[in-house]
Amino acid sequence: MPSLATAWERSSASSCFARCGASGPLHPADCSSPVIARRTSPTRAALWEELRRLNGTPPEVLENAELRRLVEPTLRADFAIDETYLHTNEAPLTCPISAFGGISDREVSGEMLAAWRRHTEGSFELRMMPGDHFFIHASRPILLDALAGDLERLLSRAGGGPPSAGARRHE
Repeated sequence: MPSLATAWERSSASSCFARCGASGPLHPADCSSPVIARRTSPTRAALWEELRRLNGTPPEVLENAELRRLVEPTLRADFAIDETYLHTNEAPLTCPISAFGGISDREVSGEMLAAWRRHTEGSFELRMMPGDHFFIHASRPILLDALAGDLERLLSRAGGGPPSAGARRHE
C-alpha cells in the first residue's frame, strides 16, 4: 500500500493546495474584480472592536493589553491578506472542493460559499454548521469528522487507502 505522502503526491489535491491554499479568497463570487478589499487597515481600537464583533477571539486576549500587543502583528497580517488578495483567473481545479460555513455567520453567507463550486471540475460539497464566523469553535467535532471523511475519500481514490481508525480521534 502506498504511503500517505505518495498518495498525496499522486493526487490532484497537492496542486490544488498549491494554487488556492487552505482557504483561498473569502468571496469567490467577487473574483471578477482584481482586488477584494473587504476591510481597510483599521486603527488599533477599530481592529479590536472588529475582532470582538466577529466573536472569534478569546476574551482572555481581548481583555489583556499585553496579549493584544503580542498577537496584533499576526492579526494585522491576516487582515492584510484579506485586503490585498489578487485573484488570477485560471482554469477550474480538478480536485474536489469542500466549503464550510457557519449558519449564523453574518460575514460569509452560504450563497457566497456556494460560489466556490465554479472553481472546480471535481466534486463540490457545501456544509453549513452551527455557529457564526468562527463556527470552527462551536462545531469542532462535526468539522473534523467532515474533513477526515473528505480526506479519506480523496486518499482512497489516489490509492493511499484510509488512515487507521485511531487517526480520526480529535478530543
